[in-house]
Amino acid sequence: MSTALIPFFQRSVAEFAPTSLLNVGCVIRQEQITPDNSAYIQTTQELAKNGSKIILWTEGSGTITNNSELEYVISSIKNISRTYSAYVGVAYIFLGESKETSYNKLTVISSSGEIVMDYQKSHLVPFLETVRFSSGKAELPTYNSEEYGVIGGAICFDFNFPGFI
Repeated sequence: MSTALIPFFQRSVAEFAPTSLLNVGCVIRQEQITPDNSAYIQTTQELAKNGSKIILWTEGSGTITNNSELEYVISSIKNISRTYSAYVGVAYIFLGESKETSYNKLTVISSSGEIVMDYQKSHLVPFLETVRFSSGKAELPTYNSEEYGVIGGAICFDFNFPGFI
């Protein structure tokens, strides 16, 4: 078959490439330090200090067992976000007293230190998560940032539902 009949369009790199690159960072869960969220906070600060403007914690990086611990993590990240003008997506597991008070969450904090997304995972993994966590609303959160346009958030198994995404 001749390729002469297939339309082929080539664009200059200058037409679609960004004019500047964006530094991003990822905080990865490490089993040996799970109980200590300060290690993840420190990694977040190092990434922000080194120029990352969007930082995302992998699913369940933080493990939180009470509201004062949650307040400490979120206030620490708000301070980092404000100080370094970075967006940070904090993914954590909140282990409450029961399934009803336990959840898998993503909280996004803007470069000004404000919570702009607070999302509880909607589509839990059958058996693995459905026995441990409560699911959130089936609404995909978005935020229209001045710097980067629309930012959205979903967690893992949520992506298996194209109609949701």
